[in-house]
Amino acid sequence: MNKEIKFVGFIMAICLLMVSSATLSNALGPSSEEPTLRASLLSQNPDPAHAGDVVDIRIKLANNGDKSTPPIMGEIIPEFPFSVADGEQAQQFVSELPNFPSEDASKILEYTLLVSKDAIDKIYDLKFRYSIDGGSSWIIETFQVRITSQQFAQIIHVDKSKIDPGSETPLTFTINNIGKSPLSNLVFTWSEKNNVILPVNSDNTRYIPYLGVGESSNLEYDVVANPSGDRGLYNLDLTLTYDAIAINGSVQKSKIVTNAGILVGGGTDFDIAFADSTSGKTSLSIANSGKNDASSVSISLPDQDGFTVKGGSSVIIGNLNKGDFTLATFQILPKPPVQNEETRYLKIDISFTDSFGERHNVEDTLSLKVNPRFGQDLSATANNRSSSSTTWIIALIVLIVVVFFGYRMWKKSKK
Repeated sequence: MNKEIKFVGFIMAICLLMVSSATLSNALGPSSEEPTLRASLLSQNPDPAHAGDVVDIRIKLANNGDKSTPPIMGEIIPEFPFSVADGEQAQQFVSELPNFPSEDASKILEYTLLVSKDAIDKIYDLKFRYSIDGGSSWIIETFQVRITSQQFAQIIHVDKSKIDPGSETPLTFTINNIGKSPLSNLVFTWSEKNNVILPVNSDNTRYIPYLGVGESSNLEYDVVANPSGDRGLYNLDLTLTYDAIAINGSVQKSKIVTNAGILVGGGTDFDIAFADSTSGKTSLSIANSGKNDASSVSISLPDQDGFTVKGGSSVIIGNLNKGDFTLATFQILPKPPVQNEETRYLKIDISFTDSFGERHNVEDTLSLKVNPRFGQDLSATANNRSSSSTTWIIALIVLIVVVFFGYRMWKKSKK
């Protein structure tokens, strides 16, 4: 009887041990003979991602079990602020993953995602799901992706492209916050390495304590270009530093270095005056009274009331440097002729090329006092009169000689 009781107790102990082993096995996890698939976020680039930009996501699928997996479906679940970029597929397939520890027991899925421009500085959840039964059931994993809003400042505008040398010129630079976060402690400086263009009445630095999202700030200077400097294009070196708040709340210094071109030179001014009028020709004095040289200068007298031009109506002068003058001569006659002295206005066209290579035409008017002899060749008239007078004198002398000798001959005949 005791033996039977001991045998029954032994059998019950074995059963309890088997039950305990099964329970312990279930508690410890699945059988090592089953595949064990895990998904993890391997990397994001850039980190943090920028609002309005793209981010490359790499997700690792790893089989940690002792049995290979069936074909796997992996899929990004697009939720704000993420969306799948054009040309990319949210769902990707893996044929199978061998059992651990094979080198091929893992597979990396790569996705290019768009980040909404409305995203703010925050760590966002990115959802990813995978299935090993053809999509009948899914396992969802949630990864954390760091995003920072764009914190960009931009020097978007310089209001002048040309500066007249020697003249004080206002120059304005516009700074714009094109990002999604406010900026602070902005410091702007500019310079021109040859010191041909310099600020006056202030230095070259401006400070902006705060610039909100979408706001702009105009930085105004008075500048002068050295009148002795060469004419042409000069490079302005522009530098902007500012504080930006990082995703972790720390303040980071940012710096923008760029440049802008400024043309020094331009057009010029001319003064025209009456020089003289002799031998039927009128000379005009043309002076370059401006601050820049002029090339390919020509003077023309257009058709007009009050004057007519005999011969050529245009004179090519060539180059006329600043401060120089020259003469242009025309044969000008009043139209209609004048009876008494009066003032008439002569229209003049000046064409020239400035230091930038641009062609200009300037119209001017010169007042002239004209009389009946204006524009006439008085020397020719005087020569004609002199010749006529000489002829009459010779004729008179001949007549006197003839009369004298005729009188003498007549007197002898009387004797």
